[in-house]
Amino acid sequence: MSATPPADRAAPAAKTIMIDGRNLELERGTGVATYARNLSYCIRDLGYRVGVLYGNKPSAKMSPAMKEVSFFDTYQPRISPLGQAWKDVLNWGRARIGFSATQVPMSGLVIADSFASRLPYFDAIHNSPDLFRVSHANFSRSAPLRRVRFEAPPDLMHWTYPLPLRAPGMPNVYTLHDLVPLRLPHTTLDNKRRYFRLVSAICDQADHIVTVSESSKADIVRLFGVSPSRVTNTYQSVYVPEIYLNRPADAIARELEGIFGLEYRKYYLFWGSIEPKKNIGRMIEGYLSSGVPTPLVIVGAQAWKSEHELKL
Repeated sequence: MSATPPADRAAPAAKTIMIDGRNLELERGTGVATYARNLSYCIRDLGYRVGVLYGNKPSAKMSPAMKEVSFFDTYQPRISPLGQAWKDVLNWGRARIGFSATQVPMSGLVIADSFASRLPYFDAIHNSPDLFRVSHANFSRSAPLRRVRFEAPPDLMHWTYPLPLRAPGMPNVYTLHDLVPLRLPHTTLDNKRRYFRLVSAICDQADHIVTVSESSKADIVRLFGVSPSRVTNTYQSVYVPEIYLNRPADAIARELEGIFGLEYRKYYLFWGSIEPKKNIGRMIEGYLSSGVPTPLVIVGAQAWKSEHELKL
């Protein structure tokens, strides 16, 4: 029997996997944003359509053109205290009944070149105004995961971050990168009780959980009683553009020497936010104690308690 479909039978449409844009919409990039961006390209390369769910300003009541303009608009109008109070009441109602997401047309009306480095790959952009802030503000014990419905539902929803949200009528996959707020509570500013309730609800209701290390998988299984078969460790991904992969080693060596005064492959590199949970202070202590002459290079944005971490 031939595996080739009859000429008059259309090929089945590719299934759509939706990811959230919670970290992608932040002005300053994060490791989770990089994860989500890489994930969008992996989904594409596997042959699926990619949808991205944002929580920006476009409203379902706007015209298609204004939805596109509003999606890229950074202007934040001032709201009076009374107006904010009324908005909070309406948002509480939205959270109770569930959120609706509508598609944002991307016609090219807006010149969005300056956003290129932040945008993931996408076949469609969806939006529910202020979704992530409102869902967190209305997170409660009685209904921890609020519903999000789509005018064009995907086949699978992949939440790249622990969010109090769930898309009914489809599998929901959640990425839990780690349990640092619980394992190292002194290194983060999270509300630990709230975080515990949220992760517990996700572990109860998720169709599957993804994490990025064997250590994190073991923590999820042990602390929340999740069956190991429901947790998959994918490890962290990295994308290096071909222009850098194919650059000759001697050219890289000249740049390192000329710009940074470093010898090619003769330095240690730390790359990440400078904050307590990265354990940079301890790394510096170990480096200084070793007495090795090889330079230690630290690259990253200064975050919470960075002064304390870098005091050495």
